Amino acid sequence: MGGTPQVASGALLTSGSSSAKRTFNGPSTGTGSDAAPTDERLGAFRNAGMVYVRTTCKWNSDNSWSGLSLYDFGTERWFYGVPGNQIGTKYFGLNWNGTHLSSVPVVIGQSYTLVAELNHNSDVTRLWVDPATGSDAPAVEWLMEAGSWCTAVRLGSGGQTLWDDLTVATHWSDLGLERLTGLILYEGFEGYSATNLPTQATLGTGFRMGSAWSAPATNDSTVVTNNLVYPDLAVSDVAALCTTKGAGGVGTYAYLDLGVFDRAALLGSDTYRGTGNGAENMLVGGVDVEGTLYYSFLARSNTGNRSGAYAGLHLYRDGTEVCLVGNAWDNEAFSCLAGQRFDLNSANSDRGSDNFEYVDTETHLFVVKIDYHADASDDITVWLDPEVKLSEHDQNQATKTVRNSFGDLSFNTFRLRGGNSNSWSYDEIRFGTDWRSVLPLSEDPEVIQHPKRTLFLIN
Repeated sequence: MGGTPQVASGALLTSGSSSAKRTFNGPSTGTGSDAAPTDERLGAFRNAGMVYVRTTCKWNSDNSWSGLSLYDFGTERWFYGVPGNQIGTKYFGLNWNGTHLSSVPVVIGQSYTLVAELNHNSDVTRLWVDPATGSDAPAVEWLMEAGSWCTAVRLGSGGQTLWDDLTVATHWSDLGLERLTGLILYEGFEGYSATNLPTQATLGTGFRMGSAWSAPATNDSTVVTNNLVYPDLAVSDVAALCTTKGAGGVGTYAYLDLGVFDRAALLGSDTYRGTGNGAENMLVGGVDVEGTLYYSFLARSNTGNRSGAYAGLHLYRDGTEVCLVGNAWDNEAFSCLAGQRFDLNSANSDRGSDNFEYVDTETHLFVVKIDYHADASDDITVWLDPEVKLSEHDQNQATKTVRNSFGDLSFNTFRLRGGNSNSWSYDEIRFGTDWRSVLPLSEDPEVIQHPKRTLFLIN
């Protein structure tokens, strides 16, 4: 693209501000049009989807700048590597609406693996330096604005830099790196103001960077001083969430960071929207996903009146209801609703031989396991009040309800919902890749109740 980059011993050598650029889809370049598209236009990520770039690099000499860039046709939009204009020790970082440096310095003669993430679905961009797995934290990340396409990658430098093993992919798993395992998302409602939750910035992990909680009305949910605890379950020191129907009854929600779900190999294509390379928005458990997701939460109904107690943690696909676990519509028992309704088995059944449990005002632990199947219906397993200290396979079978080939359980957000005339409390929400990641043990087997902030939704 510029200067005279060279290929030496099977690697690319750039120096003197030379660079090499590669479009994503063939030789013809330029914007073209939909009626007469170029290869570059056909291969463009059109402000949707995700792009990963992995490459190895080594500084052979001091360098004023060195890195990989992502282009919107002829315009450089994103830069990852070692930004220019650094004095003294130089650090890895990225350029997007300014320079954002990591704490990782560059050592001349040392080889590095760089991984860049351009995430149109969650409007964030990231850079990793020498990641081993998807569980590793990025060296630097920054919120970005939507609107730009991505059509090409460029490698370049001011001084001598050796590049090799360039990979461009749409999933972390295609980079040859191990996936994220363990905890994906956590919200214990710690650090929030004791007021309405909607409009407050998300403070948990696994949510979209820069996002805030939302609801049809700002008083749909409120953080108040109280807490939910459960034997042997590790809990935060503050907060729980209480919710009622609110305006429209659709609950309180926040947008997820889909990148962390992708690093766990749980993000797939959305067949409902978009066409073209990378144009699809993505879903957790999308059509090409084969994997398992666990999630857990504490919940309590705040009234003994079971009529209209409809509430729970509700997975959503944009505005479409997917799966509610808690208390299904027009039902007096703890239950699940996902197109069809089923009551949850309970070891504390108060319904005789039915093995189900009426909604009460006690704190309950719900654990959900979804087995996603590529191009097939997904399986769901729900445990009501399992023993936290026991493994998944050692649980009392009376706490377990299984529905195989249950339906399409893909989603991209969740909502905390309440009944028509009574509130529910929520706390300790976790999503992860295995049983223990969503059921961490408390240090003390006797969980002590501490004053906490409880989220309270009022009608």
